[in-house]
Amino acid sequence: MSQSSSGTGTGLSVASILAKFDRSSPDKLLTSLALEIVRLSRETADLAARLQAVEQFQAAADQLLPGGTGTADLAQSVLIDASHSMLDGAGFYALEFDTSGNALRWTGPAAQFSLSIFIDRRHGGKFKLSFARFAAQVAPSFMRCMVDGKPAEFTIHDLRPGFELSGTLPPREACGATLLSFICPATASPAQLGQSSDTRQLGLAFQKLSAISDATASKKSKKAE
Repeated sequence: MSQSSSGTGTGLSVASILAKFDRSSPDKLLTSLALEIVRLSRETADLAARLQAVEQFQAAADQLLPGGTGTADLAQSVLIDASHSMLDGAGFYALEFDTSGNALRWTGPAAQFSLSIFIDRRHGGKFKLSFARFAAQVAPSFMRCMVDGKPAEFTIHDLRPGFELSGTLPPREACGATLLSFICPATASPAQLGQSSDTRQLGLAFQKLSAISDATASKKSKKAE
């Protein structure tokens, strides 16, 4: 098979793949290969996490508030902090406290973690998450966010220490659970970082999540006027 041959339906060829690498020297070639492996690993992890988020949303879609089945039964605002119980498989470790006595939960060991909330989304809404810090030295901007299994835009605010992630909840008539999923760009253990003997793979130090319906936010704005 010649180098110009391409895989069926892929649009790729050996020549186009080789063109992506710097072959001017053995060291540069190895560096190019390593960078490509890192890129592919991140893409694979991202796709796996998105698939898991979709599966989790499908499992949560039929969840309703106990004793209620309509949007009138849904809360206009929600607050979940680290001291709340977390579902198994949500991607959180046990509750702990920092040196100031503040509650937190580390995410991990996997890159993905999720939170399920019940909130009125007939008019959309907004959410915010507060984190104390990353375990690994990675920029928060590399995070990924999904609402009900679909990629969502978000903004990052530096709080020093820690940071805040905020985004919007698109309007939705369905009254089931809203699933917020996140992909942490990297995890690390304190043992790997030389900080302690803790071998847990940690992502983010989660502090709290708050969400509010846009209907409630609009009412508050009108009253202030």
